[in-house]
Amino acid sequence: MEKTEDDRNISYPAHLIKFAEKLKNTGEIEFDEEQDKMVVIFDADIFEKKVCNYQELLRDKSKSSIYAITNPAFELFLLLHIENYFEEIINPNYSLILENQKVQGKTPVYNMLLEKTGMNSKHNSDIGNLALKIDVAIEQEKKINQDISDCKGKLTSNIAQIISGIKSG
Repeated sequence: MEKTEDDRNISYPAHLIKFAEKLKNTGEIEFDEEQDKMVVIFDADIFEKKVCNYQELLRDKSKSSIYAITNPAFELFLLLHIENYFEEIINPNYSLILENQKVQGKTPVYNMLLEKTGMNSKHNSDIGNLALKIDVAIEQEKKINQDISDCKGKLTSNIAQIISGIKSG
């Protein structure tokens, strides 16, 4: 679902969850509590910098939600769609990526993705074409941490793992 108008800038995890619950409960979307799951995606780096209740958030999630988490940023998951990118770029730059220090306001993974694809991941809808390479992302994601309960200090993504589970039914 796309965040629009007042919801556009929501990124704090608790607010994303509240946004998802609101959509499920107001009838704005079709959602069957018995059958459907809501996937809420957020970056774990926000907890290391601003929030100290990460484990509490994981414990309190609703039964109809699945948390998809990246550390440090969603662009890490996008980079995993590029063949051999883990071995060639991500692994050799593990510490740099994890430190997540911005250069001219942009994170290392954002800059790596922009350099490789020529696309601004925040504003170019063509970034969605990376989904055609989801099988590459599924395999490469297995090379980093996928345990969202233990992601502090580790490159982490469980998004491809969730998608793999959906694909296998």
